[in-house]
Amino acid sequence: MTSGITVVMAVRNGEATIRLTLESLLDQTLPPERIVVIDDGSTDATVEVAEAVGQRRPGTIMVRSQPNAGFAAALRGAVTFVDTEFVAIADADDWHVPQRLERSLSLMLESGADMVGGQVTGRLGGRLRLAPSRFPTAPSAIARRVSAGLDPLPHITMMVRRDGFDRFGSYRDLRRSADLELMLRWAHRGARLAVSPDVFAVYSFRPEFFSVEAQTRWMICTRYARAIAPLPDGDVQDFAQWFSRQRLGPPRREAVQRVARLTARLGVGMLQR
Repeated sequence: MTSGITVVMAVRNGEATIRLTLESLLDQTLPPERIVVIDDGSTDATVEVAEAVGQRRPGTIMVRSQPNAGFAAALRGAVTFVDTEFVAIADADDWHVPQRLERSLSLMLESGADMVGGQVTGRLGGRLRLAPSRFPTAPSAIARRVSAGLDPLPHITMMVRRDGFDRFGSYRDLRRSADLELMLRWAHRGARLAVSPDVFAVYSFRPEFFSVEAQTRWMICTRYARAIAPLPDGDVQDFAQWFSRQRLGPPRREAVQRVARLTARLGVGMLQR
């Protein structure tokens, strides 16, 4: 019996982490039929490491390289190689629990959803852990997050129906927050969403992620993603045009709050060890 699942991954300079990620995907209780890795202009040994892991199960991992074009363009390209009914997303620096794909597919089939996901926990370096996320699972609560412009589920746990990219559109060409924009746009266009209470993956945080400056830049891109997600493709404003009318105060306050929440989750995660 085949799973009907293809995992797609965009990566740039991921030689230090991609082996662990790919091995966690190969070791799933319901293994994917294929893993499509788009190398986005890496200057390290990412391709060589991915191909070496692929020797464990020849024909499963397909690696394609392109000049650096960004996360969204790489994932958009990866989707074009998918010929299975379901598509799962993975980043090159995270670890996926062995039951992730099996539980995702079960939730997809039971709920009839177009997009599903689960919870994540996080790690900072080799030892520090963050408390698990608490994304809501009730349909009404998921709808409230979408209405508020918040991500309804962690992108690294996302599984969708392949034909959803035809019905609701693929990743728009954003350097940041393309994942949030896609999830919100699908929901606005009628996609059905479901979220599991189970942890599906361990997310890798980098120290700079806890910087207010980095989070301010992220929040600006997040606000842009929220603004364009409900719009028809022909009405999407250019980022520079949109940004020229924005005030930096609100994104910076949001960034400070986000850093505080992440730090609190780190403290709780340490206490739970």
